[in-house]
Amino acid sequence: MDIRIYVVWPHVKPFLKKGRYYVHGTMVNNQGEREQIIALLKRNQRSMSWLAKSIGVNRQSVQQWLVDNVDPRDRHMWEKMRRAILGMAFHGDPERTRVSGGTATVYMRYAGEVPCGGEWGDPLASTDTVDVEAQFDNPLRFAARVVGDSCYPALLPGDLTIWQADMNPPYGMIVLAQRKGDHGCTVKSLEYDEKLGRPRLHPVNPASGTPEDGDGWGVIARLVAVVRNTDGLKRTWYLETGLRAKHLS
Repeated sequence: MDIRIYVVWPHVKPFLKKGRYYVHGTMVNNQGEREQIIALLKRNQRSMSWLAKSIGVNRQSVQQWLVDNVDPRDRHMWEKMRRAILGMAFHGDPERTRVSGGTATVYMRYAGEVPCGGEWGDPLASTDTVDVEAQFDNPLRFAARVVGDSCYPALLPGDLTIWQADMNPPYGMIVLAQRKGDHGCTVKSLEYDEKLGRPRLHPVNPASGTPEDGDGWGVIARLVAVVRNTDGLKRTWYLETGLRAKHLS
């Protein structure tokens, strides 16, 4: 199928990479990024001066980007600003790390259940949290709980999944894709269709359907960890570069 990248997270700017993902029929503007950064600063009671110092620029530059609607020359600057704020707000809290049962754990943002029919929102902006092992800690990660059997047998209902924000993961990875408009989400394997010469979302469970072309699906994250509890037995799969269906079989 035709994978089309849209602005499904206000703070993420799509990029063009020949032969992989691309912007299709959508004019990209940065107003969403501006609003997201301003909201994060207010929520965490931080100033533009603080942000400027955190990312190594002067305050005037930050004011131009956020207030005067001047786009930064560095296309990664929105991401740098978001990481700086999220890193401070979430990873600068010494009380996040605890030891329970001999294992160090931290709070991680909990985005909800996957897959989801609609209005899933921005997972990195979630205020809900869940306890996870400290080894999974990363400001660009979030957790979600699996429901249904659309990813069986790789993922089972009740599995806690850890996702890393990534709009350009390698082929073969289990990915989370979000739909333009209602922001519904789906979990699929990212494959390359040789006949069509383009990426497509392939169902992890062969009995499940493939998203229709034209729905505006965009990859937003790759699966990096799965925690499964079955009758008191805990199993964990973890691979920083990303998990494939074969890893979970």
